[in-house]
Amino acid sequence: MSGAIYHVILRGNARQDIFSDDKDRYRFFDILKKSSERFHHRIHAFCIMTNHLHLEIQVGEIPLSRIMQNVSLRYTQWFNLRHKRSGHLF
Repeated sequence: MSGAIYHVILRGNARQDIFSDDKDRYRFFDILKKSSERFHHRIHAFCIMTNHLHLEIQVGEIPLSRIMQNVSLRYTQWFNLRHKRSGHLF
């Protein structure tokens, strides 16, 4: 629903770490920023831990599911390439 605000939690698969250092965190921020520009959503708050993160996100016309699918897919691909691994991250 346009204008709705959601609390989103992304947790590492089997509670594994999804951020190993600042480079991972900065890449996630960059992906989130580009997503915001592309899908016209707003991030009101966030909290990043090593194995999960919280977002308070307000959507526009694009559904939350599409936004989060794009963000998580792009970050997972980058994370797996950087850390020489494969498979699910979230």
